Amino acid sequence: METDVGSFESVYSTYGLISDWSGIGFEYAFICERPVLYIDVPHKNNNPEYNQIPYESLESSIRSLIGKIISPNELQSVPKIIESTYENIDLFKTKVQEVRNETVFNFGQSGIKGAQEIIKILHDEKS
Repeated sequence: METDVGSFESVYSTYGLISDWSGIGFEYAFICERPVLYIDVPHKNNNPEYNQIPYESLESSIRSLIGKIISPNELQSVPKIIESTYENIDLFKTKVQEVRNETVFNFGQSGIKGAQEIIKILHDEKS
């Protein structure tokens, strides 16, 4: 269990991540290309009208592609799930890379692209 959220050193040295609906699962999978086990607890909902949007959220649609979803009643199976995932780690990494390429723009270059857009906006406002 990570208690020092100011350091990423321990994150990079892990074999996997256990999470709920937290966004760290996506960041971890996309950056470290390692498995995420999602404990299937109720979704945190800050918008009671979310179901009026006729689309599935990105979080819901890719969790099973970048990790494994397990019931809170199946926690005893976590070691076996981790073991089986690592038996197919190359396949897992390939799948994560595919999902990342489809859902994340400018991966590895977002700082540069963001700065270019800011400069462009400032230039346009000056003109």
